[in-house]
Amino acid sequence: MKRLLFALVIACLPSAPAFASCLDDVSTFAIRICGEIETSGKSTTVDANGKLDATVGNIITKIVGNGSADVSGQVLVKTFENVTQDQLGGELFNVRTCREKMVDVAIAQVCKKPVTYKTCPRPEFGQSGWARSEDISQTSGWVGGGSNPGNWCNELINQSLKGRGIGPEHEIKIVSTGEDHKKDVLGHVSYNYSCKITIQWVPIYNERQDPLCGVEN
Repeated sequence: MKRLLFALVIACLPSAPAFASCLDDVSTFAIRICGEIETSGKSTTVDANGKLDATVGNIITKIVGNGSADVSGQVLVKTFENVTQDQLGGELFNVRTCREKMVDVAIAQVCKKPVTYKTCPRPEFGQSGWARSEDISQTSGWVGGGSNPGNWCNELINQSLKGRGIGPEHEIKIVSTGEDHKKDVLGHVSYNYSCKITIQWVPIYNERQDPLCGVEN
């Protein structure tokens, strides 16, 4: 049962049957750790200064872990030491109370049911493309002077966005522009501007499993 809790962490997380098995193992763990404290002959788990008794601390370290530099192991050892000192140190040692406390803290630290997050698309995950795309090519018709192809493209873009009910999430590319002109018998010059654009809208966001998507039931 050396390094019992580390084995429990692996064994207890994946599924409901494993969770039930973890509860059984936690009960065995509580019986062992409290039994060894009782066998040590200590009447209380704290010393004269109110600190955790060294013998009790050694028992916890031996059963929970082997004092390695593993951070998770250090945290677990410290957790059980705190419970032993704070909740069991105020009175004469009672093995039954000890088991109850150890089961509670072991369940809280080890037998945690895993949280599964949903998968969803969100703007925060980045954009992979657009769901809608359309090429639009149109001329202004013959008009008088004072304008240019750029002005006509801007007008075409505004008309296209409004006519299709496209909101602010879009992308526009001007593919080409052009200009024709002619002169009538009186010398007046008329212009016909052309513009071809590509509009893309309805963004497609990347999907991933994330807390922002919520928790699976």
